[in-house]
Formats: sequence, C-alpha cells, structure tokens
Amino acid sequence: MAEMMIPKADYAVVGGSGTLSSNFPANVPDADVKIVAENLYFDTPYGKSPAFRHFTVGDKHVLTVRMHGWRSGVTRADASRQVFWVFREAGVKRIISEGGVGTVNKLLDIRDFMVPDDYLDMSMRKDVMLDGRYLLVMRDALCPELRQALIEATKKR
Repeated sequence: MAEMMIPKADYAVVGGSGTLSSNFPANVPDADVKIVAENLYFDTPYGKSPAFRHFTVGDKHVLTVRMHGWRSGVTRADASRQVFWVFREAGVKRIISEGGVGTVNKLLDIRDFMVPDDYLDMSMRKDVMLDGRYLLVMRDALCPELRQALIEATKKR
C-alpha cells in the first residue's frame, strides 16, 4: 500500500466527547464547510496514526482528529506524538482543542461555551514531546488571536 500523503493545513481541531457525538464537522450546517477526505491514516515514526478528517472552511484547510478513548496497544504518549507529528508535517500553525472534562458542573447550562485564558497541567507527565526527552512546556499555550476570534464568534450565537 502506498504511503498516504499528509494534506497541508494551517488549522487543526482536536476533539473529545463533544466532537465524537456530533460527527464534527459533517453536521455543521454552514455552506462553506466542506469535507475533503475522511478516515485518513498516516504512518508516523511513532506508529500508525488515528483517523483524521480533512475539511475546508471557505479557503482554510483544517485537519481534525478525535482523541477519545485509547487504541489498544498504543500508549497515550505515542498517541499524542502521532497526532502532533502529523500536525507538524501538515504545517498546522493553530490548534483548537475541545474538551468536556469538568463540564458536569451544575453552574453550567447545556451548550455553554467556555474559552479559557490559561490552564493547569498537573499530570506531571514527561512523555509528550516529539523526541521523548522532556515534557513539552508551552509559554503561550493559548493563541490570543484565536481565543479572541472564538469569543467574538460565540457572542454572535
């Protein structure tokens, strides 16, 4: 089987339970959202990747992957390395990550949308950098421009 070429994309979306249940972005009603390809698997230095979906929003190319559950025989570290290696090879510059952890909170209503301005990683993991030596430290983990765009978009809806 020929090695699948990784499509070029400037953006990526890492999904969790919410994107898993919504079949994102297939059920997005906006006319400018088009799925280019699905069930894309890539050979990486860390093993075969999970399934990716390539879609466009207008002229913007986006890769998305669901990080929900773990594949048998694949460590969490290698799963993360596979995904972020693909993003790097695709040329991704901005990543949106959806996560529902902690949303079972009585102070939140259904369809509430939260855009964080910081995060705490208390996992003490040291196995997520692509070369495996150290924990990846992010100084400005949240893109201020993308964060502001999300805030403005959610206010409109």
